[in-house]
Amino acid sequence: MMTFLHSVAQNNKAINKKNLQAFEKELNKYVIYYTALNDANQKFEFGLNFNKDQLNLLQDNMYDHLLFTVTALKMTPPNRGNKTIAETLNEFFFDFKKEKVVDYFSKLEEKYTVRGKLNYEKLLQENASLKEANNQLEDLVLQSKRFENLYNEYFTLLDSYHTKVNNSLKLAQDNGLADKSIIEAKQNEFRGLKNEAVNEIQASINIRELYTNVEKIKYRYRVL
Repeated sequence: MMTFLHSVAQNNKAINKKNLQAFEKELNKYVIYYTALNDANQKFEFGLNFNKDQLNLLQDNMYDHLLFTVTALKMTPPNRGNKTIAETLNEFFFDFKKEKVVDYFSKLEEKYTVRGKLNYEKLLQENASLKEANNQLEDLVLQSKRFENLYNEYFTLLDSYHTKVNNSLKLAQDNGLADKSIIEAKQNEFRGLKNEAVNEIQASINIRELYTNVEKIKYRYRVL
C-alpha cells in the first residue's frame, strides 16, 4: 500500500510527502504490533494442531493395544459401533479395571497349580496369546511415556504463546498504541485465561498417577 502511495506522490503534487512519511511512520507501529501478534497466533495454532494429531495417533495405538490385550485375556472386546474411539475407551474402562485382571490371573493360576506348584509351561502352552500380551508391555510403557511428553509439550507451547502475546502487547505500549493501564488490563486478562487452561488440563488428567503406575511396571521381560 505504501509503495503505491509513494508512486502516486511522485506524479501528484497535491500529496504532501512529509505527511505521507508521517502517516507511514504511524502505520508501521500498527504493522509491527499486528505482525508480532499474528506470528504468535499462527505458531500456537500450528503447535496445537500438531499436538492434536499426535494425540489422535496415540489414541488409535492405545485402542489397538487394548483390543489385543482383551482378546489375549479371553474377555469381551469393546463394541465400538458408530461411537468414537474416545467414547468406546471411556465406556470400556468403566468395567475393565485392575480388579478384573487380578481375578482373571488368580483363577488362571489356580487352574494350573498342581500340588501347590504352578505349571507355567502348561499354562503358556494352552494360553499362547498371553506370551505376546506380556511382550507388548514395553510398547504400553512407551505409549505412556509418549503421552507424558505430549502433555508437557502442551504446557511448553502455552508458555511460549503467553510470552509472545505479552511481547506484542509490550510493542503496542512502547509505540503508544494504547495506555499503559489498558495494556496491563489485557495482560492480566490473558494471564487469567492461561491459568484457567492450565488448571482445567491438570484437573482432568492426573499425570502424576500415570507416571507412578508406569514406573510400577518393573517386569517387562520378553517371553520366547
